[in-house]
Amino acid sequence: MGFYEDISDRYGPETTRQLKIWSNINNKLASARNRRIFLLECKRQGVIPKHIVGNLKNVMGLFEFSNGKLNRSLREFNDRTIRKILNLEISQVNYKITKLEVKKENILANLEHVPNSIIMEYSRRMHIIYNKNFHNIKTTNLKKINDLCMRKQNPVEIQERWIKNLTNKPLPTTVKNILSLGSKFSVPTTKKDIKVDNLIADLEYALLTVPEDRRDVLRARATNMITNFTHENNKSDTFIQKWYKDTKKFLKDNDDIIVLDSDKGGVTVIMEKTEYENKIQSLLDSKDFKKLPRDPTQSIQQKCNKYVSKMHDKGYITEQQAKKLKTYNSTCPRIYGNPKVHKPENPLRPIISSVNSPMTKLSELMADILKSAYNTENDYYIKDTFDFATQINNFQLPNNHKIVSFDVVNLFGNLDKNNIIRILEKKWETIQHHTKMDKDLFLEIIQYILENNYCTFRGKFYQQIFGCAMGSKLSPILSLYVMDDLLDECTKRLNFKVPFLKKFVDDIIAAIPEDQIEQTLECFNAYNKDLQFTIEKEDNDQGVPFLDTKKNHLIE
Repeated sequence: MGFYEDISDRYGPETTRQLKIWSNINNKLASARNRRIFLLECKRQGVIPKHIVGNLKNVMGLFEFSNGKLNRSLREFNDRTIRKILNLEISQVNYKITKLEVKKENILANLEHVPNSIIMEYSRRMHIIYNKNFHNIKTTNLKKINDLCMRKQNPVEIQERWIKNLTNKPLPTTVKNILSLGSKFSVPTTKKDIKVDNLIADLEYALLTVPEDRRDVLRARATNMITNFTHENNKSDTFIQKWYKDTKKFLKDNDDIIVLDSDKGGVTVIMEKTEYENKIQSLLDSKDFKKLPRDPTQSIQQKCNKYVSKMHDKGYITEQQAKKLKTYNSTCPRIYGNPKVHKPENPLRPIISSVNSPMTKLSELMADILKSAYNTENDYYIKDTFDFATQINNFQLPNNHKIVSFDVVNLFGNLDKNNIIRILEKKWETIQHHTKMDKDLFLEIIQYILENNYCTFRGKFYQQIFGCAMGSKLSPILSLYVMDDLLDECTKRLNFKVPFLKKFVDDIIAAIPEDQIEQTLECFNAYNKDLQFTIEKEDNDQGVPFLDTKKNHLIE
């Protein structure tokens, strides 16, 4: 006969029921007291349990404001609410523990008819079970606390593929962590980082681009934000700040290495500075560039300003537009390279930074005209992957056809200036509706910009004599016009009709008869000797839709 059966037989079933309730209360007390310790420790450590954060996110998801002030108010309300919920839950657990303890005392009072020896032995057993349960729950809660604290100290999960070290130097963990986050990651600003004089100067420069009637309002807002930030007690001892300080020191002590963005994949690349500079120099020593005897910035700036004056004199632009387009303190463009880590020997993709260059504003004006004139409804244009998925949905691949991908080798660098002018002349009938400029002046400005792409490196100056500069405002839209013309001309020369043909920048995807693929490639490559294509074939000759609409990608 078991313990509870024996008690029921000797003292009645009600006594057994009371003892079982005691056992249940014992387990609940072990859980509740641990819960109180866990919540109090969360409060002490300044961390928030996941269940509070998760539930509050569901509520806060109901609110969405485009107004920055309202969003700040929402965040402040969120922080206050989290603290109040945590305090409220601690009070609730305390109340629950008190209630369980009172209930336990009432049960002991109801067991006065049971011999003291039995009560003492049962209490001893309950104490052993309590300690065991308490220890198990405590171990779990300690792990939760440690995880929350670790997440607070280091909430960023770093992946190895985010960084590629091409040097022989090992990177400290903190340095590796922050560099892995990439160049677009923002490090929290502290009061020590703020140089008020420089900040005010930058603010005033930025306000020049704003309508005059709004400047005083924005100036007052900015002043208020700067004042509040410099007077508040912002902490600078976060883990990010530690990583940042370690990284600054490491890069200062190792000035023979350079940190770069990769060409594709969003990878941070660490290279030897000499290797990087030698690769840039080899590009500048190629046939695409020529060395200049001096810095042409001032002469190019004057020429661009003359073009602006000519547009104003002919009534093509207003006086206010002319003032905005003219430059007086431009700087020489600088060349840099992004390593192609997906290719052998990690070659560089050269990019000429045109920020504040003498041709920046004029290039932007011409690019805007060409963009507004460009027909995005043409048969080849794809805006993005979603647009691509929509266009090919339910497309049936004909029998004996294959999906073929063509890729232009170095599109921007191989655009021929004369070919560009020829294409723009063909498209002038459309372009003229989007500008007041006459054809001759428009093409003259385009020609001047294309012929005067230049840059500086190691104190020397170089002119790009072939192709368009990667980094110019004008290059992307010109490439669209060239690619459209290529497809128009090449499809006329093919002896078959292409059932599907789309392009995205320098990539072309088409459905081609299996026995005509090489001929199509030859036709594309014959369009211009400098624009050469590579080809990749996708095997899919099932005569079924080649788009998996559920996954939105091509079926392999």
